[in-house]
Amino acid sequence: MMRKTVLARLYWISKAAGGRNTIVLGENLLYCPIIRFTDETSKITWSSKITKSIYVDELTTDIDLSYLVDSAPFELLQANKSFSLYEGSMLVAKGIILSE
Repeated sequence: MMRKTVLARLYWISKAAGGRNTIVLGENLLYCPIIRFTDETSKITWSSKITKSIYVDELTTDIDLSYLVDSAPFELLQANKSFSLYEGSMLVAKGIILSE
């Protein structure tokens, strides 16, 4: 499967609700949290690859989202699919893919 990168919107979990101390922002970054798709029955997780995170509001960013490895299920990167991001077992954000 060919690698692809999609545009997604992240809704960060606030620090008060158990999320990160700060949201991840940057034009040229490499942030690789664990991704789990909401509607998948499998508990399989993958390492995501975020290379851009643009500020929308205090707890919302638009990101360029892909996977860290070539063997990941790129077919799941479809518009309107929802997902969650984790750092270890800590839920840090929920998101939705905006466009492929």
